[in-house]
Amino acid sequence: MESQIISPFNFFKSFVQSEEETIPAIKRNAKFLLVDLQACALPNVEILRETNVLDEKILFMLKFMAGAFNSTSDRFRKIVNEVKKMGFNPLKLNFVLAVHALKSMSKSTWGKKVDIYKKWVLFEDDILVAFGKYPWCTIASEHKIMRVMDFFVNKMKNDITLETMLKYIEKVFLTEVVNYYEEEALELLKLHKEKLVVAK
Repeated sequence: MESQIISPFNFFKSFVQSEEETIPAIKRNAKFLLVDLQACALPNVEILRETNVLDEKILFMLKFMAGAFNSTSDRFRKIVNEVKKMGFNPLKLNFVLAVHALKSMSKSTWGKKVDIYKKWVLFEDDILVAFGKYPWCTIASEHKIMRVMDFFVNKMKNDITLETMLKYIEKVFLTEVVNYYEEEALELLKLHKEKLVVAK
């Protein structure tokens, strides 16, 4: 058990560079202690580095979505390659958000969420473009997506653009994450603003 704890500790510390910050990071991602570092986490970090993802973006994943690394390297590489084919820039935060989004759901779940957007007269190409700008719009639950789309289309009944709706869905999701990770709220918001500036 001791080696199981020390190994993740050193793994986090290699990115965080501080014992004081490493312990809270591990507490937030307790399930990460069960991840096979040699078989999953370490190879997947290397896959991101080979793709030119910066360590600061990898650190973001470790702090807020460490579960993304709990995958076989074959599946993780396929997801990373899929994100690259979609046109995401590995140097930008959106890249790791997209990796997390695709890793967090099965193809059937992705299909269901795409179908939800299609119900509101959106074409699949539009949805893919939207995902490129706002990966978080697919991380939200199916129920939440339906609720937000219904609010804009049926209750507001104005000419609301798709981008406006997706920004709102992303904002709802971001708020939930910030509330959950109160200690890192400022850092998360800073990274989020950086993403928005880059996307302009």
